[in-house]
Amino acid sequence: MHPEFSRLKTPTLCAAYAALSIAGISLLGSQVYLDPTFENADTLCLAMAGVFLASSLIIPARLWGKVRHSTSLCFFFIALPLLCGYAIFIPPFTIPDEFTHINRVFNNQSMSELLVPSQLPDAYEWIEGYTAMGELLFSPFSYDDVKPTDFTASAYSTINYLIPSAIASLGKLLNVNGFFMLFVCRLADGLVYLGAAAWMLKTLPFGKRAASVFLLNPLLLQQEASCSADVLCNIGALCFVVQLIRMLSLPPERIRPIHWIQLIAFIALIAVCKYVYLILVLTALLLYPKIGSRKLRLALPGIFAIALMAAVFFIASRGYGETLNNLLTNGQLADLWPCIMNTATERGVFYLSMFFGGNLGWPLMHGSFVPPVVLIPRIWMLSAALLFLGFLFDSSPLVKIKAWQRVTMLVIACLTGFITFIALWDYKSVALDYYQSRYLIPAVFLALFALLPRWKTPLEKVPPQAFMALMALIGWAELGAVFLHFS
Repeated sequence: MHPEFSRLKTPTLCAAYAALSIAGISLLGSQVYLDPTFENADTLCLAMAGVFLASSLIIPARLWGKVRHSTSLCFFFIALPLLCGYAIFIPPFTIPDEFTHINRVFNNQSMSELLVPSQLPDAYEWIEGYTAMGELLFSPFSYDDVKPTDFTASAYSTINYLIPSAIASLGKLLNVNGFFMLFVCRLADGLVYLGAAAWMLKTLPFGKRAASVFLLNPLLLQQEASCSADVLCNIGALCFVVQLIRMLSLPPERIRPIHWIQLIAFIALIAVCKYVYLILVLTALLLYPKIGSRKLRLALPGIFAIALMAAVFFIASRGYGETLNNLLTNGQLADLWPCIMNTATERGVFYLSMFFGGNLGWPLMHGSFVPPVVLIPRIWMLSAALLFLGFLFDSSPLVKIKAWQRVTMLVIACLTGFITFIALWDYKSVALDYYQSRYLIPAVFLALFALLPRWKTPLEKVPPQAFMALMALIGWAELGAVFLHFS
């Protein structure tokens, strides 16, 4: 085979796999929203879906020689259909706060009232199942008939919604049903995450086993295959951690300008997407000894101080200054620690279950069950156990990251979780019952690398591909529970 064709073979087959998977799952999804019981299903449509999905399985088999030696390629083949499934079979407006994010998708303005299509459900107006969503999907849709809404997620930057809002604008231009475009937006977000996660696994110098399990966490897949503002937040934060680990592992002479450019790009993405995660950026100071230029090393502390003051001023101007002022001046600081301890003892196991996919619908807050709450008992324990095993079976070389660097990473990870807690605390609650575990995704990912074992074990011979295959089974089992809930 000609070398040019040989180089194009894998990307071409991957593109074909993506097209077949998306087409097959989309056809299956259309039948679910038309008739979730399949009593009057379109036989031809189901047959085509089966042909597409069966054909897609030939491609990873054809590339098996590469798949079994490439963590990132294996992740691609496993995660792609999962992300498509989560994007399509979890109905819109059921993911945490998604109705506010969907408003921004259709009118992407920050810090202002929005005008959105009138047919969009109002806040807390639940779509209770596939049949109800199907009626909206296959009904006429008007972009001209609009209504104002106060639910704007206004603190988020327009960058957070850049991808889905561009797709929604295209749908408006082509006059395509807005509810249909929500699924396209979700698929696009999922594909962006897929590319970012594959890059992470390809870039990591170690820890790929634990990282591959983490990146297939059902909660993370749910978030990334949605219209949530956290799609790019999580991508920026997770990629930043990976780039940090990569650069810490390299000797100074092997760090090139492109590495610094990538790191700065991820920092910028964090800064514009979610201010509460800016504390993670402090870990970049661990790279200070690796800066080759003496002039830059001398100038950097001043640059950092100016950037820090600018960040504090900007965050305060966006409304968070009042939160900090109340905490420090109104005597509530003494009540914070008891609230943290009460939350950990009373709600700790519940929040742990949520982190590993114990609920793939609307968050269960204030003890109130609403139709989109999808509690999935027991399966989440398998996800947690698999991450723990992947963590134990992995290791980081002693020469890569020093002990003091690990401690610093762990402290900053804890501070990140602490700040997300403070941001939600109302100064009155004895224990928070409206915290959402998804806020801890970047912090836990950073802590994971800080705590990786520093010794090698015989269990390291178990390939990451085996862990990813097991996580895929868990992911599909959880999606099956979602299907049963909304059918």
